[in-house]
Amino acid sequence: MAGKESTEGISFAAGVVICIGVVSFGLMVYNVVTPMLSKGVKNTSAISQRISDSGYVQYDNGTKQGSEVISAINTQASDDLYIRVKTNSDSSGKTYTTTTYNVTDKDDDDYIEPTAKFDSELVKNTNDTVVGIVFTQD
Repeated sequence: MAGKESTEGISFAAGVVICIGVVSFGLMVYNVVTPMLSKGVKNTSAISQRISDSGYVQYDNGTKQGSEVISAINTQASDDLYIRVKTNSDSSGKTYTTTTYNVTDKDDDDYIEPTAKFDSELVKNTNDTVVGIVFTQD
């Protein structure tokens, strides 16, 4: 009987040691993988932000024709992205948040001259997300 109990004790101790080894290995792998996953999430977020903003790069610090400003209003203006147009006759500017403005009718207050030149710049929030485009007439 004493031999059987000692064999069971050794088997039990070996099982505990193996279990501790497996748990230790799992914790070690977790500690190695966690920083890599965190870095991967940050990189993915940054790439996603760049892709999201890539549609607006053409409006960052450039000179645009009035026709391009009109196109931007018609295609980009939304609740998430405002477009402000500052003209020589209205230096405070007008903000467009929808595409329902009649910017091509010369008799309308929203009229933008297609051949006029405008400097453009992007407006970003504290999260570095593009929230607006400002066009200022030369």
